[in-house]
Amino acid sequence: MLRKNNPLANIHKLDRLFRFSVPLLHRPLIGMTATGSFRRWERFMYVMVIANFLVIPLVLMTHPTARPVVTGFLQPGVHGGFTSDALLLIIGMVGTTVAPWQLFFQQSNVIDKRLTPGGCLMSGSIQ
Repeated sequence: MLRKNNPLANIHKLDRLFRFSVPLLHRPLIGMTATGSFRRWERFMYVMVIANFLVIPLVLMTHPTARPVVTGFLQPGVHGGFTSDALLLIIGMVGTTVAPWQLFFQQSNVIDKRLTPGGCLMSGSIQ
């Protein structure tokens, strides 16, 4: 009875999905990076960003209740309390979101596009 009503009872079926989808889907990402073409990579990333916005209609299709959504957005909290495990999870998420390599990568994009703080192209050569 417990196994039948447990929402995690069929989690093993996801393993089959991930076993094939992850190796299949990482190839285009590595391919775009390996080509060496910044312009091609940038366009591919724009497509990926647009694909991420497709999640919004999917969320709305689930017909979420407004009160918990608004409350959770305005008053974020940690389910189960603020424990050392929760703190480790938060640090890990922030660390992977603002990773040091991203800072260097962003700076190289600025240099490649010759952008200035005002957003205009730099005139002359890069020093």
